[in-house]
Amino acid sequence: DGSQKVEKNDGTFGNAISYDAPATSIFKGQNYVLEKIEKLSGGIISIDQAKNVVNIHYTLDEDGEDEKSDGTPDKYQIRITYVSGGNGTVTGKAEEFHTIKKFDRNPDGTITNVTDTPAKPAAAVTVTPAEGYKFVNWTSDGVEYSAVSAIQALEVSQNKEFQANFKAREDLGYEVRYFYDGNLEKTMKNKGILN
Repeated sequence: DGSQKVEKNDGTFGNAISYDAPATSIFKGQNYVLEKIEKLSGGIISIDQAKNVVNIHYTLDEDGEDEKSDGTPDKYQIRITYVSGGNGTVTGKAEEFHTIKKFDRNPDGTITNVTDTPAKPAAAVTVTPAEGYKFVNWTSDGVEYSAVSAIQALEVSQNKEFQANFKAREDLGYEVRYFYDGNLEKTMKNKGILN
């Protein structure tokens, strides 16, 4: 129901505060993973009532490689997607999943030694223009990339979408040639226009 749950366990002065902190938890129908445990009094029942507190922190873990919980906090992971802006297709691995923060787990399941590790996009995709169109570039957040090699050179630390852009070919044309007695005497060059 979303309300705060308070559990009571009697304890003895000088003994450890009793608590349960499983590595994973389901809350409001969503998967969570243990992140940290704060023991204000070192986890021991003391005469200072305000410090006789253990805070157990969980963080959302709904998203993984196959859109399933994977034991890594969602806030440590990103998705990179490749889409078509129209008049062509993008094939290959159109979605990548990356962990952008590496970490260790303590024996109690809490997370420690968190370090940033930006993702390097694989960009294992192929663009195919529709008939009469040509590939122009990739764009993301207003920045243009001429080829996947430019995308692969990036370091990414947030969700990102790359759009393949296509435009009508302007090199389409046709010629009408006039021959007189077998000799080419006149050529009319015209541009082709897509409907």
